[in-house]
Parts: sequence; C-alpha cells; structure tokens
Amino acid sequence: MTKNIGRKTMMKHSFDLWDKYEFCCIYNFVVDIFPYYLKLKPDENVKSFYEFLLRTLEDFIEGRCPEDNMIVFAIDYRTENEYHYIDFNMESECITVSEGGSVYDSNVGSDSFTLWSYSIWDDGDDGGDLELNIDTAIEFINMGAQIHIEQPEEYDNSIYED
Repeated sequence: MTKNIGRKTMMKHSFDLWDKYEFCCIYNFVVDIFPYYLKLKPDENVKSFYEFLLRTLEDFIEGRCPEDNMIVFAIDYRTENEYHYIDFNMESECITVSEGGSVYDSNVGSDSFTLWSYSIWDDGDDGGDLELNIDTAIEFINMGAQIHIEQPEEYDNSIYED
C-alpha cells in the first residue's frame, strides 16, 4: 500500500515487533549520539540532518517507509594508519548498519575488516545481531570522529580524503 503524505510518498510496511524494536534501538542510538556530537562540534547541517533523521526513523517505527529517501551516513575517524566507522544505509526496503574499518602497515599493506553488520529488510532481518554500542560511538567522537552524510544530497558533507 502506498500513500502520499505531503510531498513524500510513503510505503506502508507490516514490520514485525522485532523490526520495530530494532528501529527503536537505532532511534535511541541517534538520540544519544547526535546531541553529544553537536555539543562538541556545532554544525547546522548535521543538526538539520539529525532532525530529518529522527522524523524518518519515527516513520519507520510506525511502519511508514519513505519511498523516495535514501539515507547514508557514517560516524568515522581516521588516523595515519587506521580508519574506523559505524555506517548506516537506509532505504525504503532495507536498513543496514555495520561497524568496521581498515588498518595499514607499511611492511604488510592494508587490511579491511567488518566487526559486525545487520540488515532489516521489509520481509525480515538477516539473522545477525544489531550491536550498536553508544560507548564505541562516544569513544570515536572523543578521538575526533566526524559524522559524514552522503544522502540525502541536501545534507551531503561527505568530503573524504583519498
């Protein structure tokens, strides 16, 4: 079932109770992390994105999924030899959250890793565990992490070094 709400087209999904619990976990993570980040690093664009993200997650919790929105953002930090991230990718049919990174040693080369990954599909989850850890994100932020937003484009601040 599809219905128009204002300018957005919303898709009605029948997520099960576990999916709604996972959406609430993501929502609570966002509610804890973004204000902490914004207190340390005020940024009007990130604040606007945070408000948009909360509204979108509320829609997911209620079973309404924006058809036309794709949300991609990460909390990540880099050092000379390391890169760590918590990555979020949200679409109308799937939300994927993962944590990982890469390390570089000039004697060995680079090695990438994923610590965990979790997906919620409109027909069920992928069987993994959502392991969002607020303490890890706060540690990342305290070490200089940025919130990089790639989608929606109007909030894009994803200037990554190659």
